[in-house]
Amino acid sequence: VSGHYSIEEIRVKRFEKRLITIIRHPVYRLLSDYNYKRNGYKKRNAIKKLYHGGRIMAAGKYSFEGYIDFLKEHEIPTGRVATHYILGDKEIKNKKDFMQENYFAFGTVEKLAKFTEDLESKTGRRTEVVHKNVTHNKHLPELSHKERQAAERFCHEDMELYAAVDSLV
Repeated sequence: VSGHYSIEEIRVKRFEKRLITIIRHPVYRLLSDYNYKRNGYKKRNAIKKLYHGGRIMAAGKYSFEGYIDFLKEHEIPTGRVATHYILGDKEIKNKKDFMQENYFAFGTVEKLAKFTEDLESKTGRRTEVVHKNVTHNKHLPELSHKERQAAERFCHEDMELYAAVDSLV
């Protein structure tokens, strides 16, 4: 099974396999989401822009902090994407133990070489990264200190999960 399935969806289907996952730093993931949606909005002509609302419109019209405010106001849970997919919707107190018990291999994008090495040692097979998801023409390539703090507050659950995973790899 591959793709964007939450651990809850996999359990419902009764797959009795341990999972493999790689997570990205939550702030960079949120910034990438913003840049991707903003690019999409900016490419549309004026008439098409009138018909796009939601996150695409918010990214196109607002600053990064304004985008985060929009997500909060509309209760869009993009600040807990990794937590939802990797841990599920129940509160997990000990994230490190949960990861070790439920995942065959896990890591972070920022330590991809270490993840690959671990996966290769566990499977006895060579692993190659074949695709990197990169948004070109980034509106915001870097964040100010204030923007970063706003993103960290918004993604606080994913930040906790990321810290737990990062400390294990």
